[in-house]
Amino acid sequence: MYCPTLIHEGIYRNLFGGSMPALRRLTLYGVYPVPSMLSSNLRILYLGSIILSAKYLLVCLEAMPCLEMLLLYALALVPDISQDLPPIKLDHLRRLLIYQPCLHPYQKMALILNWMDIPEFTTSRLVLESTDDPQRVRRREPPDMLPAPDVQLTHFFPDLKTLEYSSVPPKWQRGSMSGLHLTGQDSGGSSFSFPGPQTPPQSASDLLQVPGSFCVAPFVFSVRNVTHLLLSGNNRDLWGSADASERGNYIWMPFLEPLVSLTTLACSLTNRDLRSIFFCLGLEDPSGSGTHCCPLLSDVHLECKVSTDDETWHCILACAETRARIGRPLEDVVLNYSGWRVPSSDLQEQLQRHVEGQVIVTVEDLDDWVLWSGFPSVRVETTAPPFHDIEDLAVIEELKHKEKMRTEARWD
Repeated sequence: MYCPTLIHEGIYRNLFGGSMPALRRLTLYGVYPVPSMLSSNLRILYLGSIILSAKYLLVCLEAMPCLEMLLLYALALVPDISQDLPPIKLDHLRRLLIYQPCLHPYQKMALILNWMDIPEFTTSRLVLESTDDPQRVRRREPPDMLPAPDVQLTHFFPDLKTLEYSSVPPKWQRGSMSGLHLTGQDSGGSSFSFPGPQTPPQSASDLLQVPGSFCVAPFVFSVRNVTHLLLSGNNRDLWGSADASERGNYIWMPFLEPLVSLTTLACSLTNRDLRSIFFCLGLEDPSGSGTHCCPLLSDVHLECKVSTDDETWHCILACAETRARIGRPLEDVVLNYSGWRVPSSDLQEQLQRHVEGQVIVTVEDLDDWVLWSGFPSVRVETTAPPFHDIEDLAVIEELKHKEKMRTEARWD
């Protein structure tokens, strides 16, 4: 059922006042769920665009122990859960999709996960956008008075393989200061996309309050099995500190240290960041057992939006030479320059001496540098596999589009 406007309560109760035990699939968009709709036979539930008590949502889930698919779309969740509430077991849940646009604080939506006991085989997709509500900012409204409980989510994405850390401009405020964004995917196909800290961390160590894990409240996830890392942005976006230059080449050290399984690194960064990264990647372990950071690193892909300066090249060459000398050589290095001065053939030859495979330098304006770098595609679209076969998603997207067109026409 799709209802972008309110239904009169009397009509609503008359329609759904009786029990519906045979119902196996339920889609409610803009419509409040009532107990008569819910039963142990329900297998698929889609709730979208409603204000809902977190406690009542858990009551609904408890009434559906055989639920196989749960889709939560743009819920304004009231965080009225007590810490001592027992988790709801959903032993049959195969797919979980949560999409939370910037109009609702994602922390309040995410906290519901703390009270959901789901199987390890469940494929999860969490698409959580910025908590900054542009309409609220324009109207100078105060934030929601009821805070979300202080919880840490540690049981999602236990085998994270792909991680992207970037600064991107908010969709609703083009040309503004970029916002931090974190995207990832695990070995089972579960994926997430959500904003980083609301204020940029002063250094990489601010993300690593738990050893071996990245912390972006309320999520804590291990990065020890990450094999692919993509970094994009500039220093002041990725780290909030204005004195990054005083931190020297060690600013990226805490970020890279826990990535012990990393094999592929793709970067589109400033010279200052590249110097720090390659300085850290070239440090030998004090025990003499190899490199201090990312011992398994083999492939490097750099998208250079500005000319690589001599100091940066020195760090890249020193890193390649050190890793080759201690038996951990880089296998392939690919650099692309977007119309800027490319390194001399002499510098390329120096780098090639220490790289086991190929050093490739290209010059082209890239429409999609991530695709160019060969980085694995992290699927976070709501209709991307394994959620592509859910008809409700496509139907709701089409209905939303029509409603938007109708509303815009009314105001023109």
